[in-house]
Amino acid sequence: MRKKVGILFGGQSPERDVSRIAAYFIIKYMDKELYEPIPIWVDEDGVWNIVCGEIKNILDNKFEEMKKNKCDLLEDLKEMNMIFPIVFGTRFGGDGTINGTLDHFNISYVGSNYITATACMDKVSSKLYAKELGVNIAKYILVHIKEQEKKDKILKRVHEEIGYPCVVKPVCGGSSFGVSFVNDEDELIKGLKKAFVYDERVLIEKYIKGREVMIAIIGTKDIIISDPGEIIYQDEILDYKGKYISETTQTIMANDLCGKLKEEVKRQAKKIYRGMNASCYARLDFFIEEGSEKIIFNEINTMPVIAEMSIFSKLIYQTGLNYKELLNKIIEAGFEKYDLWKSVVVEIPKIDNSPKETATKAK
Repeated sequence: MRKKVGILFGGQSPERDVSRIAAYFIIKYMDKELYEPIPIWVDEDGVWNIVCGEIKNILDNKFEEMKKNKCDLLEDLKEMNMIFPIVFGTRFGGDGTINGTLDHFNISYVGSNYITATACMDKVSSKLYAKELGVNIAKYILVHIKEQEKKDKILKRVHEEIGYPCVVKPVCGGSSFGVSFVNDEDELIKGLKKAFVYDERVLIEKYIKGREVMIAIIGTKDIIISDPGEIIYQDEILDYKGKYISETTQTIMANDLCGKLKEEVKRQAKKIYRGMNASCYARLDFFIEEGSEKIIFNEINTMPVIAEMSIFSKLIYQTGLNYKELLNKIIEAGFEKYDLWKSVVVEIPKIDNSPKETATKAK
């Protein structure tokens, strides 16, 4: 009997269009002999709907042509064997909120637990984890939205601690929304304004001149790890347009890296994946600094886009897995994660609440 897998997609973040593309890919390539995919669309109002009909309507955003039934979190989701959440970004998405909700109701799902997902989405937290694990990180300054009026103070810190050029990015968010490459003070102020649209905290990070390489990992107990790949793009940074729209962007394997450097990137990726307790799948990004060849951790994404054009899928494809096998491995890792979670027994200490007799000594 086929197992029911709910594909949870859409959402209220700016990344909902990418989520639709990923949902179409997953439903198209899922092994229908093993699993029955059930699309669950979260609309822009945050309403969950079980939809059915021609799956190309998902890709084309034509939900008016599909049958929709409001999804009951407790009844409908508990009838499914596994949830595959691909609601990206913040606002009840890849920031751990969906993971935490599913954990609370004891519903099995693909992906890392909510603590890991939250820590990985937060670029400051993930950098601190990486640093604690002995992995290099770039210098950065953290700015809160309440501090944005203190422009002189921010400019002084950047001049003294970071220098130009630098990169401005929201602390939480994905698909490079709100990211800017800045060369001077005027561009920095504009970059901060742009980033604060997406988050109340913003990173100003030292620009690393060199190569940006990515590693894809699948698995919970045992893992499959790709060789490093990199994206060839036109601008100084890889933004949303470069990732998903530009026809000139290319993903290639970093085959010219020497064997020692290649293995070291993979070792550090595995170290962070395990150290942050990631599960099922993730993509990890690093810089290789020009000249020194120092490996510098950039970020970890525990809900990377899975689609034909995505970096993650292309990296895993190079390991020898086709798209159906890729999805099978990820779903299997989800069941493994859930079995591990159930095997952890939390003993609640018994507390004796019975009234105690007190003796009063007579003087």
